[in-house]
Amino acid sequence: MELQRPKPLYKQVYEKLKSIILAGELPFGERINEVHIAKKLNVSRGPVREAMQKLEQEGLLVRQKRNQLYIFTPTKKDLLEIYQCRKALESLATQIAAENITENEKLQFKEIIKRSKATINQVNQQSDAEFIFNNEQFHDFILAISKNQRLQTQLTQLRLLTNFYRQFSAREKGRKKEVFEDHYEIYEAIISQKSKEASKLMALHIERDLQYINSIIEGEVKSEEV
Repeated sequence: MELQRPKPLYKQVYEKLKSIILAGELPFGERINEVHIAKKLNVSRGPVREAMQKLEQEGLLVRQKRNQLYIFTPTKKDLLEIYQCRKALESLATQIAAENITENEKLQFKEIIKRSKATINQVNQQSDAEFIFNNEQFHDFILAISKNQRLQTQLTQLRLLTNFYRQFSAREKGRKKEVFEDHYEIYEAIISQKSKEASKLMALHIERDLQYINSIIEGEVKSEEV
């Protein structure tokens, strides 16, 4: 019998900071102050420093002026590069998943789709959070059934850099429906083990996601110019 050890303090700080950044509670480009974070979380600076180093390794924090850490602000070029990688890697993961899926995994996948469907016609804080969770679970499950650890590691890192934009999809009923329809087509292709079709559908889904994010960025730029 093994005792459950509490998480190291730096991991707790890391998870808290990461959730704050991904929720958009801190704006893109904001400087992260080690002393301020330590006071806010009532911890010493050591765990905060370790947490910030880990977030820098993941790309959520970047070093800029005077070697200070800032929240990563993706440019259109950054997004294009990230999504080009995602398109190639995630369509491959989807193909492998379709080739290898088991009967038990098909049943698990069906439950994920059912939960996703329940949130597409609702627009409130709870359903938005559920939509984001279900969206992540859909992509995570495909990676899991691909059983390719290297793909999982690389794609988890790439998706992390654009997760902030998920909240915008969740707020729009029409966008929720579009995402679900894409997911359902991919799901059907995977459980039917049509690997090439599933791969193509995932590539299209990721292309649409990039188009949507670019429309958000362009909208923000236009609103700032007015």
